Amino acid sequence: MSSLRQEVPEFWSFFIYNLTATTNSVISFSRSWQRGATELAARGHEVTLITGYETKENVTNLKTIVVNTHLKGISANMFRMSEGSMLWSNMKFDNYLLSVAEGTLSDDNVQALIKSKEHFDVVILERLRNEAFHGFCAHFKAHCVLSTSMPASRLINLQLGNSAPPSYVPEMCSTFSNNMNFFERLSNAFAYVFLTIWYRSYMQPLHNNLMHKHFPDVPDLSDIFHNISLVLINAHTATNPPVPLLPNMIDIGGYHIRQPEPLSEDLKAYLDSSNEGVILVSMGSILRSAYISDSKREAILNALGNLPQNVLWKWDEESMPNQPRNIRLVKWLLQNDVLGSVFCQFPVS
Repeated sequence: MSSLRQEVPEFWSFFIYNLTATTNSVISFSRSWQRGATELAARGHEVTLITGYETKENVTNLKTIVVNTHLKGISANMFRMSEGSMLWSNMKFDNYLLSVAEGTLSDDNVQALIKSKEHFDVVILERLRNEAFHGFCAHFKAHCVLSTSMPASRLINLQLGNSAPPSYVPEMCSTFSNNMNFFERLSNAFAYVFLTIWYRSYMQPLHNNLMHKHFPDVPDLSDIFHNISLVLINAHTATNPPVPLLPNMIDIGGYHIRQPEPLSEDLKAYLDSSNEGVILVSMGSILRSAYISDSKREAILNALGNLPQNVLWKWDEESMPNQPRNIRLVKWLLQNDVLGSVFCQFPVS
């Protein structure tokens, strides 16, 4: 395992790949690492950011590579993907993200970067079942840093050799908490073993082939898979259950939060006039409202419609069937600014 604890230059050259932001629907994920990239650049580092959206920040030493040419046809119904058993959900998710990896590496702008003679000291990869992108680290001969927008997953723990007992660390796509009964622990342990075998025997070879297709001169994936210097985890002990973490696995939950900006006059008036307060409902931009099944939507509406509070719901469509009076729809809003209002009581996300 390589280490960042050595004599280094005052200013580094960073390459940041924001995986989840390269699919067209997840701008909210994109904004978090755009803030991180902007902050690094503002401190004097040279930063290259691959993302799905242009950054609005005007920083001279921040270069943005927008990936969109090969990903426009790649989308996912996350509600449907989560249906069925946790095994089936994980397998569908793996195959979906493999198509995202293929589309990204085939992008003309990314190909130009790979073929360039750019130098990077550090490569930061958004880690979400995208093993083929470890080729960036080997290709640029840079320290490999992983970031994750959720608590450390089974694969990250396996990658770093971190202990994450399935007796109290639930598998991704499961409905279990960290306080499982015997049968839940048994089911979670079975999923842990099965999905690890599935990954090692099926998904890793596919990513290895994809990596060598675009990085023909790098070592085998199995040889570089564990060469990780640092993991940045979007979690916090105040909001997430306690789990074992190695010293180079760092919780950075809340790093992207900024001071709220003034709301629009219309939105401010709505919040100010809500005597009982406002509940914010937002599934982010990865869960599209149109994909919610009728039965789930009606169940949510029945619960929210009987509350005394007003409800501000980020909804992608122009209208909502059977919309209660206390629910207002907005196509886009910045959660950070709404949550900063004293009238916003709590979010549902």
